[in-house]
Amino acid sequence: MKFLVQHPYKERIELNIGAITQIVGQNKELKYYIWQILSWYFGGKKYSSEDLSIFDYEEPTILDESGEIVKRSSYHYIDISSFKDLLEQMEYKKGTLAQGYLSKIVNQVDIVDHLEKINEQVELIEGAMNQHINLNSGKVEYHLENRPLTLDQLLSKNFSPFFAIENKNLSFEWVANIDKLSLFLEMLDRLLSQTTEKYLIVLKNIDSFISEESYGSFYKQIGQLVKKYPNLTFIIFPSDQGYLKIDEESSRFVNILSDQVEHLYDIEFMYESVAKHYPSNNFPTREGFRMSLETVTPYLLTKMTRQPSLSLVDSVILNILNQLFHFNYCIGYSQTPDEELLHRYLESKN
Repeated sequence: MKFLVQHPYKERIELNIGAITQIVGQNKELKYYIWQILSWYFGGKKYSSEDLSIFDYEEPTILDESGEIVKRSSYHYIDISSFKDLLEQMEYKKGTLAQGYLSKIVNQVDIVDHLEKINEQVELIEGAMNQHINLNSGKVEYHLENRPLTLDQLLSKNFSPFFAIENKNLSFEWVANIDKLSLFLEMLDRLLSQTTEKYLIVLKNIDSFISEESYGSFYKQIGQLVKKYPNLTFIIFPSDQGYLKIDEESSRFVNILSDQVEHLYDIEFMYESVAKHYPSNNFPTREGFRMSLETVTPYLLTKMTRQPSLSLVDSVILNILNQLFHFNYCIGYSQTPDEELLHRYLESKN
């Protein structure tokens, strides 16, 4: 599937969309724009005249590969770019994950009888209060009338999410960050097991709060979820180093937003294509090539004023990939006179 995202002064930005889509690259302004327009479009934003002024006062659209407009209501949209957003999704508010999940739980619990009893008690309180108020002016009498408590009011006003370890409540801020994400995914799993409605989850900045190892575990969890639920889609904006994940299933849905906008291809195809141009017979293994792709892809298709710190092998693979994408730019590799001495030092420490 493709999203053709309208841009105010460029051609539509083409994104290759899969169950797990990742967006990387050095054009940070364009990445921010894509994140913002996804949030506006699927998040149900009501556009102001100022918002629409750069679009000639027409609402921006996202098209699919056939040129049809993707409806703004196509997905239940959840945007997580901070842990404040994550906490909000765990609260019973309109449009949150918790509201969808707890609404399903309500159907499994006999709450109506309890609610009726609560309202009966409130009526008794009303009567007792009115007996003691005793305010009037002539024929005009002042008194109280209760408003019957509804199920929505009960869940939104009388219950708050808490997180406990060994029966001790913790502030959400003190819950381990990976546990926060795991609880979110567990709730998502429970909800999706009871609905066929489509969910789009956009994740931005998450990898700045957890270690690379924890992120690897988190990425495996979402990989298991999208295999389990075809109505679930993730769009992730990973940081440049260490958090991009590439495998056979996801490589085609890694979008590069740099001086050019492209997406990766099947790993096997890229492996064979790069191997043909590699200047040495000692070409990396498939696993080594995959890991190199994870390192160099964020730096593809851009003319950098500051060179990234890459190994010699990664630098060569980056340059070959640029050529294969018809991007005429090669990064340099500065070899120092004492490089062999530095290598020996590292080897001695191992």
